[in-house]
Amino acid sequence: MDDFEERAHEEGPPLKKARKLVKKNVDTIDEDEVLDLNGQSQPNMDDDDGGEDFEDDMDDEEDETHHYQYRFVGRSQQGFNVPAEDLREAQEIFGEGLDDLDDEDVEEDTADREESRSKASYEYFQQLQSFSLASDEEIRNADYPERFNFIFDGIRDMDINYEYEALWIVRKLQEQAKTFKTEFSDFKAQELIKGIPAILEMIHEAHLEVPTIWLYKKDYLPKQLSANDTWEIMISRSELWDIFWLDVKFRFFEKEKISSIKILKQFELDAERIADEAERSNVVQSIRHILKEIEFSANDDTTEFAIGAVPMVVQRLQSVLERGSTRNKSIYSQFSHSPVVRTIVNALVAPAHYVGQALKNDVELDIGPSSISAPSFQQMVATLLTTEDHTPSESEVSRISGAAFSVATKEVSFDPLVRNLAKKCYLEEGSLSTAVTERGLSEISPFSEYFGLQSIHRKPLKELLTADGVLFFMRLLDAEQKGLITVEFQNPFKEMSHNAHRHSAISSFSDRIFKCIVQPSNAEVLLNEEAKNSFDEARLLLFEKLMGDNIAPLAIKDAKSELIRLGRQVILQQACENFETRLRNGPLYNKFSSVSKNLQIGRLLAECPNRPRSQKVVGMFISPDHGSIDAVCVDGEGAVVSTCLMPTMMTTDWEEKLKLFLFDHRPDAIVLNVSGREKTNRVKNRIENKIIQDVNDAIRIASMASEEEDAESIPTRYAVEISIFDDEIPGIFMRSRRAKEMFSELAPSACAALSLARLAIEPLLEYCSLWKGVDSSGTFGYEAMYLKLHPLQDMIKSEKKMLLQALEMKVVQAVSDVGVDIHHATRHQHYGVMLAFLPGLGLRKAEKLIRDIGRRPDKVSSRFALHDQALFLSDIVWTNACGFMRLSMKQGYQRFNPLDNTRIHPMCYEVYDFVRRICADALDVVNKPESQAQIIADVKSNIRKTIEKYFFPDKDGVIKWERVLDVVEFGSSVIGDGGFSRKYKEIKDALEVLVLTDYAEELEVGEKGKRLLELEMIKDELRYPWLDLRRFNNGYSQDDFKNYVKRESLISTHLGQKVPVKVIEGESAKAPQFEKIDHAVRFHPFFVNMTANEAEDYLRRKMTENRMPTPAVIRPSSKGPAHLALVWAFRPDKFMHIRVDQVPNLRDPSRPMYVIDHPSSNRPFSDIDEIFSEYIGRMHDFVLAMTRHKNFHAGRQAEVESDMRRQVTENPDRVAYYLRYEDDTPGVFAITWMDKSLACKAVKILVTNTGFQAGSKLFSSPSEIVTWLKKLAQEPAKAAPVKRQSRFA
Repeated sequence: MDDFEERAHEEGPPLKKARKLVKKNVDTIDEDEVLDLNGQSQPNMDDDDGGEDFEDDMDDEEDETHHYQYRFVGRSQQGFNVPAEDLREAQEIFGEGLDDLDDEDVEEDTADREESRSKASYEYFQQLQSFSLASDEEIRNADYPERFNFIFDGIRDMDINYEYEALWIVRKLQEQAKTFKTEFSDFKAQELIKGIPAILEMIHEAHLEVPTIWLYKKDYLPKQLSANDTWEIMISRSELWDIFWLDVKFRFFEKEKISSIKILKQFELDAERIADEAERSNVVQSIRHILKEIEFSANDDTTEFAIGAVPMVVQRLQSVLERGSTRNKSIYSQFSHSPVVRTIVNALVAPAHYVGQALKNDVELDIGPSSISAPSFQQMVATLLTTEDHTPSESEVSRISGAAFSVATKEVSFDPLVRNLAKKCYLEEGSLSTAVTERGLSEISPFSEYFGLQSIHRKPLKELLTADGVLFFMRLLDAEQKGLITVEFQNPFKEMSHNAHRHSAISSFSDRIFKCIVQPSNAEVLLNEEAKNSFDEARLLLFEKLMGDNIAPLAIKDAKSELIRLGRQVILQQACENFETRLRNGPLYNKFSSVSKNLQIGRLLAECPNRPRSQKVVGMFISPDHGSIDAVCVDGEGAVVSTCLMPTMMTTDWEEKLKLFLFDHRPDAIVLNVSGREKTNRVKNRIENKIIQDVNDAIRIASMASEEEDAESIPTRYAVEISIFDDEIPGIFMRSRRAKEMFSELAPSACAALSLARLAIEPLLEYCSLWKGVDSSGTFGYEAMYLKLHPLQDMIKSEKKMLLQALEMKVVQAVSDVGVDIHHATRHQHYGVMLAFLPGLGLRKAEKLIRDIGRRPDKVSSRFALHDQALFLSDIVWTNACGFMRLSMKQGYQRFNPLDNTRIHPMCYEVYDFVRRICADALDVVNKPESQAQIIADVKSNIRKTIEKYFFPDKDGVIKWERVLDVVEFGSSVIGDGGFSRKYKEIKDALEVLVLTDYAEELEVGEKGKRLLELEMIKDELRYPWLDLRRFNNGYSQDDFKNYVKRESLISTHLGQKVPVKVIEGESAKAPQFEKIDHAVRFHPFFVNMTANEAEDYLRRKMTENRMPTPAVIRPSSKGPAHLALVWAFRPDKFMHIRVDQVPNLRDPSRPMYVIDHPSSNRPFSDIDEIFSEYIGRMHDFVLAMTRHKNFHAGRQAEVESDMRRQVTENPDRVAYYLRYEDDTPGVFAITWMDKSLACKAVKILVTNTGFQAGSKLFSSPSEIVTWLKKLAQEPAKAAPVKRQSRFA
């Protein structure tokens, strides 16, 4: 074992990885296959010169740099697989009988081992599933959040500078904002740099999870003073999650840096053994240069390239130290240590790290005066090779010169600074094209989803650096992997002409490196003109080979990797957002299906902390294949009441069985699966039109036959509303291992029906249950990977671990928002899994908590009672979890604290008196500890009376609450929005008069921490405890179900897809215009053959159903077939109708251009896609940015004027302002302001695809408009001009 292998054995995976990479870079070559000066082709020096296929970048294996995988090579199934030479050597040592093994003994031994291995694997899996491993016990008892054990595995105890990490995180947040086109100001960046260290400290030192930080530690997050002189958080909850995940990435990156630094420092010591002083100095300088870029850089992509350059440094050092056989070595390994080659390299080009620094700082490279006195470059090489008994031939001179070129180009191109700059320049100036393959010619048609991807010509890469752009690139890769197209990146340096000094126009990068390589300062000052020209020609050839054969392929490879990285990031984020949208669907409650949204929310507010839900649900799974029906009835807790199997729909027996089943159980709701398609629709119609009527007749007959004489005792007419639900989760459950284990007596389809019913009772329960299953690799939650969350989800298989962790955290946040009733979870086994998704807990800790509470139920009289490490929860776990636990009234308890059924943390009323103090001040009574129960009860009573006053109809049937609260959106989180009463006007209860600022200052002076926002949260929670604003999930609408059956939903339709249609004779007013419209337009997914009013109704319906990310369509125009009309929902009640004219394209007559006839656009567009992405998409983003501004008001000017007058009256020194819609003018906003003069002023703002236009000024964000307004308001009013008296007066 040599020194390198000894170190690898001692140091572990990082050095082994370096050794593996070094060996990977060694390839077998022919000595004659070397670059020469005659322009012959050069073979690849190494496998990593950028010539890999796309498949290498899109490999499905885990590609994170911090994962090390080991492969064990042993005996194959056919016996020993040993080379003959090694076998002979072993026989010499151990004897000739080494290979005389009895085949039967080998087979018996193999069978025994296989049986033993299978048994051990089964036992291990059982232990894994039941959390019986020693590691499970350790995690279960540790005072540490369970999820942190897995997320921070291997990176937990690291010495990290939080200020240094904050800089890296903010830079990544800025890059992410640029990709997703969101606003991220410099002021926000500076404040986050100051505030992120406190967040990291809470995560790694206080061990708090994100939901806990967001709800209870919001006072420690970065804040700013709002226009209303109140403190508001500068980051959203999603941005806090982004900071958490970036912290994880940073720690893994730091771990990789530490490993690389350790390798390099060891090699720096080894380099001191090099005998030649010049060579030793050169190698050491190279190592120290890489070390500097890794240790002291700002952790940008240059650092990543520096880490990637470590194997090459190792390779060079190995070639110098070994100096042995050249067999199976690359050109670089053979010649990089050669004194002759090194002298030639030093004469041609400065050391690579000098070139990198010159490029980075954009300065001239000064390599100092040269001592070369040879008459030409070739003569210098020949002189170096000449000895007393050897005169080199021309071929030998050419071969050694080519080797020097190879070494020089290799080192310069792999310098981290050079490589990083080349990648950035290529992303700015490069382009790609596509070509169709033979398979694509036969499969891609106008009706294919890949239509349009096969004929892209020189699309600039910089257009792909947005979220939409990288998704488009990932679609190209998807089509290429399917063999339909080929994607080619143009190499601008290969397209250069032969005279390199004329190519400075190609790119600024090539111009700068041209100066470093071909025109270094002070070079060859001792040479005559002829010799200098010879060296210039050599450097010119070196430059061409460097750019065309080294830097360009690496830049292309790095650009591909960057686009793939961004694409995976966008797909991952959008998949998580789609998953989060699903989690915002709440329980089914059919009594609200015909009630307005405002009344629904009013009921929710009035009934807090409870949420209305169905008490009994029947789930029915109709098999799409053979038409069998399984029905399962569950109660309000999700427990199975009864089951019913109807084997076939071919006879009417199923109707009689279902009548009896519904008569016996009379559920509140019936849920059918959408995958039954036409069969589901048939069953739904039959139940609505026939079966329910028969059940009502049976109920009436039974009531009449009863002995009851009181007419009022006859039950009212039975009615049930039927919903159709998506059955993706029930489909996963019916095929899972846990369905067979939990309900072995039920058929798979019955398990699906049960899951459907529970999905209607509590959707979160079914999502949490996905994490109960475990696969053979020990991954819990693998079932969640079967959810279809994104059309390109298959492109991120290598990120499945990260995706699974991100989805798990989305469930943690959703469960934290609604809370978990402790007694409910312990009484019902299937509900217990929700406890696992509370902060601090996990599957193991939740299982232990349920078991411990089951043994000592009498000990859990309050949430604070769970704070007992010996019995229940340890300190850190309890601090994280207890605020999200709910403890409702239970029979047998002598004392029940209503605060235990709120989000208020028990520390605020069990240890401190924050809640009692707030309530006492609100009632203006003495704050006595013994009076706490009475004080809180009186406040709750006062709030209840106020709620009844506002939220229930008066004698005239008027609900006054709508006058108090403007708009509350379903699907929004009260916690996530920063509080309810602060976002909307407060009700006039006892808490309304409280001003908590002085109390918060008093607590901070008393060293009880920052508490202002927590006190505001307490006030909100006293009013609306556990307010749950998830949407009521009433399933598929009729239109959605029809779209599903026809495969016309927005998810499944694609360009030109064939769909079933029905031709209706009669009205054909639209047909002539429609048929004459361009083919590419007619088959566009956003084209609708509708009138203007129909298009408005269509958009209004789609927005109500949240089915259109960009609410716009394009339709035929009444002007003729050469004109189109764009209909855009500027706001839910205002639509813009924009004329689009089709004009000839002078460059390509076969493809027309499109011109927008509106002031918001000033350029033509090449196709409909470009109109939607570059025009409508951008304007829609600007509208969203405006409406999300903190001072945006949806009302008219008269509505905001009174509020501004109130603000200015209270504080005359301030300028009150609002951003609002311009009255009755789609596409236009207005900024309205008022100063101490109480004069209301306004400026109209037009939305364009380039920004907000106010007069001649153009603004890129609402913040810029506000800044402009503040400067305008501070300018003194211009005095009216004094009229000069007329001389004729």
